[in-house]
Parts: sequence; C-alpha cells; structure tokens
Amino acid sequence: MALPPGHSDGAPEPEPEPRDRSASGPTDEEVDRRFAELTAGFETPLPPSATAAGSTSAPTTTPGTVGGPRDYAVADVPEDGFEPAEPEPLSSADPVLVLAWIGAIGGPIAFILLLILWQSAPAIVWLTALTALLAGWTVVIWRLPRSRNRSDDDDGAVL
Repeated sequence: MALPPGHSDGAPEPEPEPRDRSASGPTDEEVDRRFAELTAGFETPLPPSATAAGSTSAPTTTPGTVGGPRDYAVADVPEDGFEPAEPEPLSSADPVLVLAWIGAIGGPIAFILLLILWQSAPAIVWLTALTALLAGWTVVIWRLPRSRNRSDDDDGAVL
C-alpha cells in the first residue's frame, strides 16, 4: 500500500542533494556584495542636478537621507484665466423641503431614541415624532416630479 506524500513508514528519508548554486543563481557572497552596493547610496545626499524637472527649488534633504517625491516644491504655474462659477448661496434651498427632509429623517431617529432612552415618554412626545415622520415623508413624496420630460431621447445625465 502506498503512503501519501509527506508520510513515512519509519525508514529514514534521504538527505536532499546540495544544489549547484552556479547554475541556479548568484552565490551568497555575490548577493551580499550587490546589497552593500545598493544600500551604500542611501548614505550620500542627492546631487543638485537630481531635482525634479521644472522645479525651481532644491531638494530639502539632509545628509544621510534620500530625497523622495515629496521633497520638491512645485513651480508656480500661471493660471489659464479659468475662474469657476460662483456657487449658489446656501440659503437658496426651499425651506419647506428642508423641513420635510428633517422630519422624514428626524422622525425615525426620534422614535429610535425614544425607544432606547425614554420608553415612558408622554404620549404628546410620541405623537410629535410620528407627526414629523409622516408629514416629512408626505411632503417629500408630494414634491416629486409628476412626469418625466419625454422630449429628450437620451436617458443620460443632463449637464
């Protein structure tokens, strides 16, 4: 009966044969020498010619450190004359719709808080939360558009 791989029948397993390192890759000495060459550059500061292309400032490295991509200041780029449009004032929202959303969202939150924190609340508090919830969702649904503008054949976004 054959045993699965990794199981032994008690007989000593043969030692693996040493690999020929020259055929499979560099020796340990070659790896150590190459690593020492690579890490030796970490101790020397960058030359001034190693600044980013288009940068007007020198790197801000100190001796013993290596500069990185954030060690350079971006040169001032002249604006192309683009100025974004002035945003709408925050007070331009419809106050009825804002109150409706506050009731639609605040009503369920009030119910949850009443259930967790104040179960013995007076009936008027419960009715106020219920009224805010129902009135809020009624106004939000009432204010939805009644029909779609079918003049456009495109279903994409309108910019």
